[in-house]
Amino acid sequence: TIMRHAMEADKEISMTDSLFVSGKSPYSLAKFLGTSSHFAALFQQEQVADGLAVLKSFGFAPQRFDSRKKPFSRACQRLRQAFSALAKEAEGTDRKRRACALQLLEGLSGENSHRILLGGLLADLHFEFSRWVHSADESDPDPFLVQHGFETLFRRLNHLFGQGFILSKDNKASFTYQTAMFLKTTKVLHCGHDAFTFSIGDLDNPATLQEPLSRIKAVVGALRTMSDAVRPASSWMVRFTAFRLPSPCCENARQTFPHLTAAELKEEQEKVEGQLKCIWTEANLDVAACWSEFGRLLPAAESHRRGGATVKVAWARASRDYPELTHARTHFFATRILEESFLCTFQPK
Repeated sequence: TIMRHAMEADKEISMTDSLFVSGKSPYSLAKFLGTSSHFAALFQQEQVADGLAVLKSFGFAPQRFDSRKKPFSRACQRLRQAFSALAKEAEGTDRKRRACALQLLEGLSGENSHRILLGGLLADLHFEFSRWVHSADESDPDPFLVQHGFETLFRRLNHLFGQGFILSKDNKASFTYQTAMFLKTTKVLHCGHDAFTFSIGDLDNPATLQEPLSRIKAVVGALRTMSDAVRPASSWMVRFTAFRLPSPCCENARQTFPHLTAAELKEEQEKVEGQLKCIWTEANLDVAACWSEFGRLLPAAESHRRGGATVKVAWARASRDYPELTHARTHFFATRILEESFLCTFQPK
């Protein structure tokens, strides 16, 4: 949902999304190829003729286009074969399908060829976004890992799209690179009495690629703005990142975080302390006692974490190692969600 809203502001991106994935009337490329009665055979013949390993999961069944990531990525991997299949559909006897195929070809060729590159950029964007969503798609994920994945996602998006690494020739595994290679030379597709060209000009000219990239940057910016709105610094999800391990409050913090300057490390320590005290205050606990016992409990939690336990499991085990630290045990159950989780997982047998 958040991705769909982020794309709505740019009409060209919305049109590209409609042509590749979301269009229903007329069909998008994904829907059209996924419902073609003879597309599978045509598509496989095209791959065999090109000496490619036959990709059978492109989306012959409509349910295989159940997300934006799959149709975008699969279309980008087999652009030439997909357009050849469209051309054959456009020469078919079914009037409605013929008209739909021609409309798709017109919407992605000629002066609209840049939408193919936009499709590659959107495929990479959806792939990265999907990785973050799936990493937290658990019944009981660690709150820290969810937020950590969120921050990691936007650092990576900034690297790929903000700094332009996605356009690097070294990034050959990206869908953007595959679409750029398709458009590197002008291609002409004959369909009856019509001919469709696919080209966006000189790819060595930075200006050729910067225009579509700037559109994706705007989408990433909108994603960040909307995400921050629903996940403010005062939210419980953000506050519970104070329990991250290793912690900047540990005894050997300088060795654990060598990439941070002394000032940055101090800032992180103050941030963790502030978040923890907010949690304890909201839970009506003795803040001074909790902070003191937290310092005693931290080494045990880090030891369990190094032993392979998840962040949440490490803290739960540490709290059981020191049953006399009543304040420390209590503040890990400050919310009902965590209390139920810990009790169900670590109930003494």
